[in-house]
Amino acid sequence: MTQPPGANDCPSGYAVAFANKSWIGTATHGSAADVTKYNEINGYGCFLRSGNTGYMRFRWDAVGKVSATSFYYQIYDCTAGKVAASWNMNYSGTSLTNYGTAMNKSVVLSATHKYAGQVTGSGRYSRAQSNVWEGVLGYFTTPSGAKSLGSPAWFSRTTLCR
Repeated sequence: MTQPPGANDCPSGYAVAFANKSWIGTATHGSAADVTKYNEINGYGCFLRSGNTGYMRFRWDAVGKVSATSFYYQIYDCTAGKVAASWNMNYSGTSLTNYGTAMNKSVVLSATHKYAGQVTGSGRYSRAQSNVWEGVLGYFTTPSGAKSLGSPAWFSRTTLCR
């Protein structure tokens, strides 16, 4: 069986959520016809349920440096249809990093509910692989932002609820 993208970034037994949709150009008024789509910013979410405890790990990497960016890694309650727990990594101003180290979180889960892990976020990044903020910028956004812009959504949820 072929491993999903990001599978090697998760410990054995963890389910994978991998997001990587980004674009350059201007997405406005519900039409993304003018944007060029890329896969230049990657988010790796790893979810494990063990009894009544849910474990979520997250890391990201990009082709260039990020700015005004927020990443969210979440445990989604499939039974209730809503986010049960959410954590974030925020980068304000111009960051001089193109990766985020793994964050590890855990939360108590309801024994009667099923859960999944998911990752989402929004922001911009420099497509230049240097330590300065220059050149063409890339963008990524959450599903709600993508819907209003008509752009691709930077979002992924593990395939099974556990």
